[in-house]
Amino acid sequence: MILPIDKITVNDKKKVGDKALSLALLNKAHLNIPKAFVITNKAFVYFLTQNNLQVRIEQELKLLNTFHPETLARVSNSIQKLIKNTPLPKDLSKAIFAAYEKLGKKFHDAQVAIRTSTISENIPSGKTDLFLNIKGETSVAELTKEVWASLFSPSILKICSNPLQQKIAVIVQEMINGEISGIVHTLDIRDQNKKFLTIEAIWGNGEYLNLNFVKPDYYFINKITEEIIEKKHQQQYIQLNNKKERKVTNTKQFQFKLTDEQIQTLTKIALKVDRLHIPPQTMEWTFKDGKFYLLQTQDFQEEIIKQNKISEEKNIEPKKEKAVKLHLPLIGEGIGVSSGLAFGEALFVKHHDDLQRVNSEKIIFAEEFSSDLIPCIYQAKAVIAQKGSFASTMAIVARELGIPCVVGIKNLADKIKTGDIITVDGNNGFIYKAKPDLHGREILPLQKNSKTKLTKTITQIFINLPSASNQTIFKDKNLLDGVAMIKGELLLQKLNLHPRKLILQKREQEIETVITDSLEKILRQIPDKNVYYALSDFKSNQMLHLLYGKDFEEKENNPMLGFRGTFKLLFYPELLNIELETFQKLRKKYHNLHLVLPFIRSQEELEQMLTTLTEHGIKNSFDLEIWQILTTPANLINLPQIAAANITGVFVDILELTHFMLGVDGTNTNVANLFNALDPAILWLLKYAAAYLQKTEKKMIISGNLVSTYPYFTKELIKRGIFGLSVSPDLLYPTKLLVQNIENKLINK
Repeated sequence: MILPIDKITVNDKKKVGDKALSLALLNKAHLNIPKAFVITNKAFVYFLTQNNLQVRIEQELKLLNTFHPETLARVSNSIQKLIKNTPLPKDLSKAIFAAYEKLGKKFHDAQVAIRTSTISENIPSGKTDLFLNIKGETSVAELTKEVWASLFSPSILKICSNPLQQKIAVIVQEMINGEISGIVHTLDIRDQNKKFLTIEAIWGNGEYLNLNFVKPDYYFINKITEEIIEKKHQQQYIQLNNKKERKVTNTKQFQFKLTDEQIQTLTKIALKVDRLHIPPQTMEWTFKDGKFYLLQTQDFQEEIIKQNKISEEKNIEPKKEKAVKLHLPLIGEGIGVSSGLAFGEALFVKHHDDLQRVNSEKIIFAEEFSSDLIPCIYQAKAVIAQKGSFASTMAIVARELGIPCVVGIKNLADKIKTGDIITVDGNNGFIYKAKPDLHGREILPLQKNSKTKLTKTITQIFINLPSASNQTIFKDKNLLDGVAMIKGELLLQKLNLHPRKLILQKREQEIETVITDSLEKILRQIPDKNVYYALSDFKSNQMLHLLYGKDFEEKENNPMLGFRGTFKLLFYPELLNIELETFQKLRKKYHNLHLVLPFIRSQEELEQMLTTLTEHGIKNSFDLEIWQILTTPANLINLPQIAAANITGVFVDILELTHFMLGVDGTNTNVANLFNALDPAILWLLKYAAAYLQKTEKKMIISGNLVSTYPYFTKELIKRGIFGLSVSPDLLYPTKLLVQNIENKLINK
């Protein structure tokens, strides 16, 4: 039930979890880690069994109602008290005491950190308890129960109705109160370039870095030459040492945290870890008494790379854009984790019930966005949090929705109050008092060259607004040719309730309203530009988090290959009918609205959908365009059959095509480094498709930021006559400039 870290092997993964196993592998590689032991999942099961707790806990869980906050809190509190107040079996206590005593001999004052090592994927990272600077075997034993009890916290019960089925281990690790601490990423965090390392460093313990209370120095290193490419200093005024906050001396405030020699030593350590893993790694480290210690390592947490500004052809070194400040009173500066600029009324959110107060004009803020607060983000205009990171669920959702998000502002509640009018700059991490004078346009820091005059291009440029969220003012309307694609599934997620539940409750009007309101925000602003609405492509993993989601969705091992797209819509025609009726009503008022059909596997599915559209009076014509999304190699290979259908053209989703083409799930960190949208096979297939469609006078729009930022790729597609490119709003100007330059060169040639 207890395993020293140096006795753990890969065969123990199901006993100790990923975090403990990664420490054991570092130890076996002769890397310097704090001494530790692991209380395995078997100990937790033994504790429950010996005290007959399973039956009592299951009885409490039968009373659980996750939609009733008071019941949720009562059940959680009851189970947690039961675990904390139940004594450990004597033999288990003795085993923990003995392991702690052996650990104590390794260092002087027996201070330890107690943290979880999750074995079950259903347990969100950061939701179980962490304890630092703990002394004494009795404290270790009691706090182990605290960690077990945290499995039944309200936030976990909300998403996991029976934590008894989950597995968890507890790491008891030597506490190193470092002089310098930080993080190493085995890639450049600014653009995910794997030719570089990124080191973050602060004075004192790393806890203040994790909480974003202080800003780190940044060091960027070439992995091949081990040369320091760039250093960025941040002045630090406070540090945490041995649980006490101390002032950083005046001399240290202006010093780099690491010397060049220390950077080189840490680089060699990081490169050794990098060689042990396939995915890029994020390592926590600390430095004390002349030694570096690795505290943990994990796969770099990043959703599919949406934007890569490094030109591999020219081997340009990555550089950060200079921050552009607005002429407004600055409230605070944090870290921008989702780009964009928004202003509106601030609203503090604390509980899931606050969702009723959130709307698309509110900027929501919280100390931390737990899982039960995530639905609030779908309704908001922008998001601010005291705690968070680039890889947090909050940040990922904000980027998916295209709304600004800033984290890491200390004492947030003292600086912003509900009702304040504020401006959020997600590009640079600034929060301002009041709103800017926009004079009818959005002012975002753009990479513009005032000497370059942009003209109309043959290749049309569209912007992707998948959730149609909060785009109340368009920047550079004259540069864009339209909006694509607004995705039905993202609009309906704003309801926070599974749409099929609403249909059963005869609340179809709510579905119609959310679609209508979202689309009209766009349509009213650009009546002379085409707007493309894509029918819902519900994947099970997107819908399970909604209220009653588990009643209508099954958990799938690979939702991308599962029950989705046109097949799902035709299987449940009630929702499809509502979407089509809403579309028809909007078309009577906005003739610039057009329709995009979701994921298909075959021509037969397309024909069935077109038949359904005809029954609703929707038919492809000069005035009403119907497009089809293509995402699989089979779609493009069977293009002659698909193009023969009565459609205007096709959208090709580059990211999904890459998944299917290469057989790589870009969201899986074990294989994410194999994900390459620039693979020659993908370009070959796209060139074939573009050339064929041009002959048949059908149109093709390539959707995805990765393609539009690579000149060679874009040039090859433009040469073959693609109709357009669709990119995120922040890439509109550079994409327009790129396309203009390519077309000018082709014409002159």
